Amino acid sequence: MHTSDEPQPLPRILCLHGGGTSATIFYMQTVKLRRALGGHFQFVFADAPIESAPGPGVLPVFDGCEPFWRWVERREGMTKEGWLAEEKHVDAALERAIAATGDEAHSAPVVGVLGFSQGAGIATELLLRQQRPGNTPSRWADLQFGVLLSGISPPWRRLGGDGERVQLPTVHTHGRKDPWLTNGQALLTDWFEPSAAELMSFHGGHHLPTSVGDNEQLAEMILRAASRVTENERKVKEISKSELGTTLHV
Repeated sequence: MHTSDEPQPLPRILCLHGGGTSATIFYMQTVKLRRALGGHFQFVFADAPIESAPGPGVLPVFDGCEPFWRWVERREGMTKEGWLAEEKHVDAALERAIAATGDEAHSAPVVGVLGFSQGAGIATELLLRQQRPGNTPSRWADLQFGVLLSGISPPWRRLGGDGERVQLPTVHTHGRKDPWLTNGQALLTDWFEPSAAELMSFHGGHHLPTSVGDNEQLAEMILRAASRVTENERKVKEISKSELGTTLHV
C-alpha cells in the first residue's frame, strides 16, 4: 500500500512494435524518444503473439535478434469468429507483458498506448474499445491518449461501428517518403477525430523519427496530448462540483 510520503509510480505507456519485429527491437528503436520524454512515464513493451518472418528493413540491422513477431495474420475473407479469435490472442499477449512488469497492485495505470506500423493499428483498436458504450471495465479503461507512428489501418475494423472515431487525444507521425504513407493518411482521416489529433510529418520513410530534433518535437506533442487529458479531467471535475452544489441547494 502506498502512503502519501512515498513517491508514486510513474504512469505507464504500452508500446507495440511493428509487424516482423519484437519488443526488444522496439525498445532499441524508441531510445531517443524515451530519452526526450525524460522522467514522465514508464514504458511497457509487448511481444506480438504470432511468430513471423522479419519485417521490412529489419535485416540486416537487427540480424541475430530473433524471434520476430507480428500482431495479426494477413488473410482475406476472414470470418468474424476469426477476427475475434485473433483479438483474444492479442489481448493475452498484452496481459503477459503487463504481468511481467511486477506487482500490479502497486503499479500505476496504463494511461497511453504507443504503436508503430501494425502496432499502431492495434493501438487504434484499444483506443476504440476503451470508448465504446456498454463495454465492461477492462485493463484499458485508464487509456487517455495514443501515439500512432507510421500507422496502418486497425485489423479488426469490421467489428467497430459505422463512423466510429477515436475521440481521445492522439499524436501521429508520417514519414514523407513512407511507401505506406497513403495507408497512414487513411488511418488518421478515417479513424480519428480531427480536433483531437495532432500530426507530425518528418523527412523519412517507414520508421520512427531519427533526429534528436524530431524526437524532441514528438515528445512535446505527446506531453501536450497528456496535458490535454489532464485539462479535460479538471473541467469535468469542476462541472461535477458545480452540478453537485446546485443539487445540494435545491
